[in-house]
Formats: sequence, C-alpha cells, structure tokens
Amino acid sequence: IEMALKLDKATTSANMIKNIASKSSEENQKKTVKNIDVELIDFNEDNDKIFNVDNLESLMDSIKRNGFEGSIEVFAKGNGRYEIISGHRRYLANKAVGNTTIPCEIKEEPNDIEKADLLVISNVTSRQLTPIEKGRAIVYYKENVLKAGGFKGNVREEIAKRFGYSSSNVHKYEALTKLSKELQDLVEAGYPFAQMSAASSLSESEQRTLYDMLMEYSEMFPDGIISGTRIEDYINRIKEKKEREQERKKDSDKKAIDKDDVIQNQILTLQQNEEKFISSEEPIMNEPVVVIEPVQKEYVYYADNEVESSVERLVGLLSQDYQFKDREKVKECLKVLEKRIKDF
Repeated sequence: IEMALKLDKATTSANMIKNIASKSSEENQKKTVKNIDVELIDFNEDNDKIFNVDNLESLMDSIKRNGFEGSIEVFAKGNGRYEIISGHRRYLANKAVGNTTIPCEIKEEPNDIEKADLLVISNVTSRQLTPIEKGRAIVYYKENVLKAGGFKGNVREEIAKRFGYSSSNVHKYEALTKLSKELQDLVEAGYPFAQMSAASSLSESEQRTLYDMLMEYSEMFPDGIISGTRIEDYINRIKEKKEREQERKKDSDKKAIDKDDVIQNQILTLQQNEEKFISSEEPIMNEPVVVIEPVQKEYVYYADNEVESSVERLVGLLSQDYQFKDREKVKECLKVLEKRIKDF
C-alpha cells in the first residue's frame, strides 16, 4: 500500500497537467450553449493583468455588420452569475454595440489550476498577442499552472510546447517582463523584442539611460528606424561603462588600503621606538618618520577604439548603395562632424 501511495504521488502532477491540456470527450458532451444577460457575466480578474482588451473597433464593426456568430466560454458561479473562461474581448465588443445577451458555452466550474490554464491557452491560441502579453502569459502560466500543479520537468520546454513558441523565444518573452514601463512601451510600439529583451540584465538606472539614448536618437532622426544592431550597441556601451566604473572603484579601494597600510606601519614604528626608549637605560632618539604618500594615478579613459569603430561604421554605411530619405540632412550632419574634426 505504501509503495502504491508513493507511485501515485509521483505521477499526480504530470497527470494533472495532462488532464488540463486534453479534456475527455465525455466532458465535451456536457457543454451547453445559451444566451445569457451580459449584466450577469463577470470578468476573470487575472485577464486584465495579462492581456489587453482595447482596440475593439474592428471586432465591433464586424458584429454590427454581420451579428455575432459563435459564443464565449463561461462557468456558473452558483449565485446566479457566470464568469468568463475565454472570450473577454468578444464579451466587451458585444456589450459595446448594445447587445443585451450573448451566446455562452457553459462549462463545468474549473479548479484554480484549470481556470488559469484555460485563460492563458485560449488567448495564446486564438489571438495575435504582443511580445509583452506573451511574456506576461508565460510568467502567469509558470506560476499558476506548472508551479501550482507541482510540475517537475523542464519548465521552459513545457511552455514552448504548450504555447507553440521556440524555447529561446520563451526566455526572451519572459525577460521583457523585467523591463521598465518605458522600455516595455517601446516594445509595444514595435521596437525589436529580441534585442530589447537583453536590456533585462540592466539595472533600473541603466534601463533609464538606455531609454534616454533611444529617445535622443529618435529626436535626431525622427524618420529613422531603431535597428536591433543599434540597440545591442547601446546596451554594450552601458555595460562597458559599468565595467570601467567598477575597475575605477577597485583602483580607488586599493589606493585607500595602501594608504592605510602606510599609516599602520608608521604607528607600529612609533610604538616600537617608544618601547625601546622605555626599556633602555640611556635615552635614544626616535627614528625619523617618513610619510609616504601613495601615488595618485588618475584613471584615464581613451576613446580611440570607439572613434575608430564609429568611423569604420560610417565609411561602410556611406560606401554602400543605401537609400537616404533626406540626403541634405545627412550632408548637414557630416558638415557638423567635419567642423568637429577641424576643431579637434
């Protein structure tokens, strides 16, 4: 009996996830569809934490022209009300166009894990999600389905399989959730998510610096496109600056330690001389104390490499057969650079 209990416990979590992913045909036969008053239907509160429910105009126009064909999925809460499992945007669109009832596919009330799974998977498989929404969905699924269900396998691979994403993209989408609100807004606006995800390793202040650099570039070239290569370059610059500051701090700390060693050695010499004086019958002169000041070596940052690489990129850009929207503006920028070179 004890062995059977252990075996049952070991397979419980795996079976739970499997059962959520594939409902039995017997359960599907129990589904019924009926029109329900929209005022009796409640949202799943977690939906707004993950998915956007704005930009309903096209869906509303379709409902106005063709009516609403299909249904949303709900379960009865036991108090005469219903809660949406899947179909929050369809519900809002119907309500916005003035429909007082909506066809609902009534399912049995799910447990918390099943409810979380249905919420995420129904949206992932039926909607075009933004990278940020995908990241939030991954984090939510990891915590509320896999972790809550005691899943013991490879989490990233399991999510990739369930969501239909590559394993590497699962990592990148999740990393987006660690970005600042400003950087997340840029991803939502169309900035390349793969390169932006690398900024998740930056601190809060460093992410702010990255945002300022991107905005400065956008102001200089309002019609320009922020490429993934440029984002990577900015992130690398920030990381390199951090490394230089850490090196300077190490040098500063070492100088402070060296100075403390000099002071301690002088104090020790004084103490030894004092002991000699006290123990000797004849007074002796104290040995002269030489104060040795550590050499203050100021850290110098040389920009030679950055200038050289910038020139190479610029020459390569101008030597290729690229199209320029405003060649005169580019020439003005080059004149500014030429003046800086003359003044150098």
